[in-house]
Amino acid sequence: MSFVGYIYDPGGPIPFKCGYCKSPDTSRTQGVWAYGMTCRDYQDLVDRGFQRSGKYVYRAFMKRTCCPQYVIRTDVTKFRLSKSQRAVVRKLHRYLLHGRTTACTNSVSDCKAHAPTDPLTSSEEELMATSGAATPEPEARMDSTLPTALPISVTNMPKATEVQQRTATDYTASGNAAAGKTAEETAGDNTAKASEHSCGPSETLTQSQSQTPPRDQPKPAVFKKPRKPVRLGAGADPNKPPCRKAKLVRRERRAQKLTEKQRDAETKQKPHSASKDPNSPISSIAGCSSSSTCTTADAGPPPQPKLFEQLLEELLTVPSAEEYSHRLDVRLVRCSPRSQEFKDTFEESFAVFKKFQMTIHKEQEADCGERQFLEFLVESPLIPEEPTEGMPCGYGSYHQQYLLDGRIFAVGVLDILPRGVLCEYLYYDPDYRFIAPGVFTALQEISLAQQFRRLKPDMQFYYMGFYVQSCPKMNYKSKYNASYLLCPETYTYVPIKKCIPKLLALPYSRLAGKDVADGDGPLPEGSLNDVQVFEMAPMTYERYRALHGERKQSLVEDYVMVVGLELALRMRLFLGRMML
Repeated sequence: MSFVGYIYDPGGPIPFKCGYCKSPDTSRTQGVWAYGMTCRDYQDLVDRGFQRSGKYVYRAFMKRTCCPQYVIRTDVTKFRLSKSQRAVVRKLHRYLLHGRTTACTNSVSDCKAHAPTDPLTSSEEELMATSGAATPEPEARMDSTLPTALPISVTNMPKATEVQQRTATDYTASGNAAAGKTAEETAGDNTAKASEHSCGPSETLTQSQSQTPPRDQPKPAVFKKPRKPVRLGAGADPNKPPCRKAKLVRRERRAQKLTEKQRDAETKQKPHSASKDPNSPISSIAGCSSSSTCTTADAGPPPQPKLFEQLLEELLTVPSAEEYSHRLDVRLVRCSPRSQEFKDTFEESFAVFKKFQMTIHKEQEADCGERQFLEFLVESPLIPEEPTEGMPCGYGSYHQQYLLDGRIFAVGVLDILPRGVLCEYLYYDPDYRFIAPGVFTALQEISLAQQFRRLKPDMQFYYMGFYVQSCPKMNYKSKYNASYLLCPETYTYVPIKKCIPKLLALPYSRLAGKDVADGDGPLPEGSLNDVQVFEMAPMTYERYRALHGERKQSLVEDYVMVVGLELALRMRLFLGRMML
């Protein structure tokens, strides 16, 4: 059973500094201090708009806070990789393989040494076809046979005068050909011109001044390329379809392939109960009937298309080859209670956290010490559970560590819950921002949730924490498709595309439609009697009221309205003096 203490103030939530808009006293939250909480109770609280920071489980006081915070989650069964997200993965692969993230722009010899050799694999091409993104063109590569310098000698180069004479001769020859002159006449003209050039400079000048050609002398003809006559066509062929852009044609082909794959997958998943009827259209198409036997066993079943989850997992898998410049490893370690592997890497992980807070969030060194790290990201109220149903790990709190060449460069703080994986926080080494660790780690966590779902179908969501429309550091989460926001009044999830127009108009908005009933209503009479409380001993609130009167009536009522009646009957509320 969960054991919590409710943080209550009769005048309402106390305002404090907002971490999103940096206002000094405009942020308000409601929450409980969890001394111990089951993963099932925390899952239900998350679906009511709660998140945790250490052992403080809270939600925004939506109608009075400056920056309303909505829980966002992604359905991993419908998630599709975008083109930009796929580019991030390829950039990381390029860095692991070559030690760089961009194409080579150095000399030819450098390009030969570092030419990219990572063409699209069959899995990536199939992933692009499934996700609906266009397959990129292969990268331009330098020819390995191209010499580094051209074999040109200075002594063999023609002189400038020779080049001019050759050009003039060629031009004159072409002009004479156009004028209809013979070869002998052309040779005579060239001899006369050569004799003129053999004279001295003064003599040549005198001749050019004295022998001025008359105006009626015809000018030499200039060679012009004959123009082809324009053929008048009869217009577009009415028997052929009209021309369209190639981009639109490619989109239609991709959509058609995706539809065929989905149809094939659905056909294979359906039971063949209709084949028993000889008049069934399915049996007639398949060539089977009740009186005949199918003979397709020798040919074997047709190849089944890969699921998108498998394609994403293959794309994120980095082979450990010797020719790779860097090695990437991902490991999941339990942080509460602390496993031996977590203890061994504690100092290294804390150093990355400290560097991240001071560089990215501009915090002082005293504000990101070891005590803050433990309270914020290590200590957890979740009661760990043993793995069941073939799961590789049980429910609880973990750190997913990302290592590059054996050193930690990013850590994702995760909670594995009954309905999915929740990312509480991410910190990384700012020196590796060029590989976009936020996007890559999110894709890894989505892949982890997909692996869990194959073992346990109820785990089909990836929770990304809070979504804040007015904060650029938080609204990037809308780029992950198949995402949903939690309505703060109905506690139902709404597609984020329908929510953004409402949030742009008003920071706080009811996301669900008017036809959806509210999640919280007036408390039934006598509903507080069975609420589980604790003061010196566990008891119901009815028993507590009989012993101590109604001095805690308003606190219990507010607590039930915040966490919900169902959870108030499961969790035990501590009514004594709280020790945080």
